[in-house]
Amino acid sequence: MIPKAPFAALLIAAALPAAAEIAPAEIAERVAMVLASEPARSAMPGLLAYFPEEAQHMVDRLRAVVSEPDGFTAAGFERLSTLNAEIMAPILGMVAQAPDAELVALLDTQIRVLQGLASQPLLCARVVVEGPGALGPDHRYLTGGVLEEAYRQRFAVAHAQQGATPRRGPAHDADYAAISQLLADQGSDAAWFDRIAAMNPQDPGLCRTYTKYLTVARDADFPGADRIRADLATETGLY
Repeated sequence: MIPKAPFAALLIAAALPAAAEIAPAEIAERVAMVLASEPARSAMPGLLAYFPEEAQHMVDRLRAVVSEPDGFTAAGFERLSTLNAEIMAPILGMVAQAPDAELVALLDTQIRVLQGLASQPLLCARVVVEGPGALGPDHRYLTGGVLEEAYRQRFAVAHAQQGATPRRGPAHDADYAAISQLLADQGSDAAWFDRIAAMNPQDPGLCRTYTKYLTVARDADFPGADRIRADLATETGLY
């Protein structure tokens, strides 16, 4: 999600030397470049629609960071990711308190995203681990607005929870023990669990494995399954 360093902009920045002073025009160009890269390009419309103050705060922080001498380097983007995570944490906290039916719908979206990448397992694995920055700018998920709609869905769910009474706490160890047992009962072996633990973006089997994880979690009905769904619906790696 937005907390991740924009991957495309980071690659470009890596080739550029840090400057002692940044001209206003160059600052504006840097801001535009980051906002045009993923995940900002797909996430920002929904963020602006449902959380305009947070969106403006994010842009202000982006402008401040890229105005610094090392702001358009890996170190600068690391700082930006940390700042953005602080902004996003309350929003994701709202998502975690959504009705279970909304969490199921969010997992449905994640599953559809991965299923659409199943024929490209290495790309899919990178998206699972790195987020949509792994997609090329011309990928149909970006040009067709698929990721933009996924972000918008998540922000809409969060917005609906503003001021609502919290309905669940964080997932317990017992909840994860229960989902692990359910996965094992459905044929997941030690290698399967190792793959989930490793989250290797170069593993072509990760796409299928993670899709199964999301599917089993979506359909689980043991006490506390909704807390697992809340965790998965608020993870920032996939989108």
